[in-house]
Amino acid sequence: MLNHPRPGQTVKERPIIFSADMVRALLAGRKTQTRRVMKPQPRVGLRGNGDVIGYCDGQISGPEYHVWEPKKGDGGGAIPMHEDAMYRVERCCPYGVVGDRLWVREAWAVNKYYDGRPANGCGPVPEVAVECRCEPDAVTVLPGRQHRSLGKPGEIDERGRWRSPIFMPRWASRITLEITGVRLERVQDISEADAKAEGCDGKCPVGNVAAYLPYPCSYHYSQLWESINGPGSWDANPFVWVLEFKRIETHAGLIVPAGHINKADHTPQEKQLGNTL
Repeated sequence: MLNHPRPGQTVKERPIIFSADMVRALLAGRKTQTRRVMKPQPRVGLRGNGDVIGYCDGQISGPEYHVWEPKKGDGGGAIPMHEDAMYRVERCCPYGVVGDRLWVREAWAVNKYYDGRPANGCGPVPEVAVECRCEPDAVTVLPGRQHRSLGKPGEIDERGRWRSPIFMPRWASRITLEITGVRLERVQDISEADAKAEGCDGKCPVGNVAAYLPYPCSYHYSQLWESINGPGSWDANPFVWVLEFKRIETHAGLIVPAGHINKADHTPQEKQLGNTL
């Protein structure tokens, strides 16, 4: 697993989407890991004669017998996934490497006055307030904008339409994470401790009954995985990127005049990556 920055590494920032429950876990400090499906999935390695490497008794063993092609179909770029070469795979992680940052995208809204404008036409300017759907009553003041509960219908600062997290621009994000570790594993290899680090507490809803029964955190995580990635996604047991991170404070608690906003906050929207766990 990568757990240290590369020499001379330039820190990069990338967007990442989280569901409302996971944002709440981030804010509470209960979530320090996330798992995202590798795309494309590693494939089984073949010998020169076409035989499958590691094929024994009708089954394929662990990742050491697989190869990964960062660009699907590019056989020349296939990287073996044995331990000695795993660092090469991990350095190709699309979410970044140790030391890079992830800024969180979540469901959001601004003043109703801006409803007719696209996301990049809403700010950042001091009069624009941002309300996050998962926790509308939280108040966090950031440079050039505020995260707070907007007004009710008819009020001056009436909240506008809810906007998809896919379109949240950098300046509206209130949570920044720093990657502290990157590794690969099968999703079903998650340990109880790691499931807890994913923000799971083992309290799972049972059918349509409005009650929660205690389960292992790993079982809770399997249910969460299926709810986001679809039926059968847990049984498919895909290879996943495991990202470990810590939440960092960037501008929280500061009020900065619009003319002094860091231009790094105005980066263009980047392509959505993966699911929302």
